[in-house]
Order: sequence, then structure tokens, then C-alpha cells
Amino acid sequence: MNIKVIHSPNQCSRGAQIIDTVVLHATASESLDGTVAWFQSSKSRVSAHYVIGKDGQVVKMVDTLREAWHAGHAKLELANGLVVDNLNQRSIGIELVNKNDGKDKYPDEQRIALKALLVVLKKAFPSLKYLVGHYEINRGKSDPRGIDLDSLREWANWQARSR
Repeated sequence: MNIKVIHSPNQCSRGAQIIDTVVLHATASESLDGTVAWFQSSKSRVSAHYVIGKDGQVVKMVDTLREAWHAGHAKLELANGLVVDNLNQRSIGIELVNKNDGKDKYPDEQRIALKALLVVLKKAFPSLKYLVGHYEINRGKSDPRGIDLDSLREWANWQARSR
């Protein structure tokens, strides 16, 4: 898998937190370059670990051992009733270039790159077990619209939220 590395300043130390979640996002834009430029701006105060273009190009913006600023004030409910705050500390954020209008398609090249990246991440972090959409963990968010997360979770053998 070919991954281009372009660093974002919008990151911080993750600490010793176990990484157990992947959060999928849609950029709400049509441009990989525009998203990368936005994440490179310290004024944006947002980032993700990876951005995947419609052509399948993968850009790594934040080292996975560091915290990217992608999930906002998200919460994840676990099976034991525990609610996890600050999901950024324990998650890897992946942005998919997509308008997020429910009509914009995720091309095969992008889906193939996403699956390949998930395989790479699972090998690097055996502790990964949750695959969630941004809308599932953060009220008011709707991304990633148009992607079948249940099928993707089934393929990856990961959970949504453990309930």
C-alpha cells in the first residue's frame, strides 16, 4: 500500500491510551488536496490520521501513536455500560473524500484503499475492535453518509459499539 506522508500540526500526545477504535469520516468536500491543506493549517484545529481520495490515494497526516483532532467531543458506549469520553485519545481517524450528501459515491478505488488500510491498522494495533461512523459517536454529525458501515464492520469483523 502506497501512503504519502504530509504532517498536520493539529495533533498532540496520546499518552499510554490503548487504541481500540477507528472512526470513519467524510470530508464534506470534493478535493483531497483541499482537505490536506485544511488539515495542515493550524487555524483549522482539526486533523485526521489518514485521508483517502476518490482515486484511492492515501495521505497520512498524523502518526497513529499520536492523537489527531478528528472526533470532537465524541462518546463511545461500551458493553459494560462505561462511556468513553475524548475518543480522540483512543481512536484512529480516517477521512474519506466525499461531499457527504448521500448522493456522492465512494468509488471502488477508495473503498479498496480503505479496506487495505484497515487491514494494515489491525495488524499494527491488534487492540482495534470498534469501527464507527462519526455520526454514531457525535451528535449533530452525519458523516460518512452513503457508506454501508454494517457491511464494512462485518467484512472487518469489528463491532459498531459494544452494547
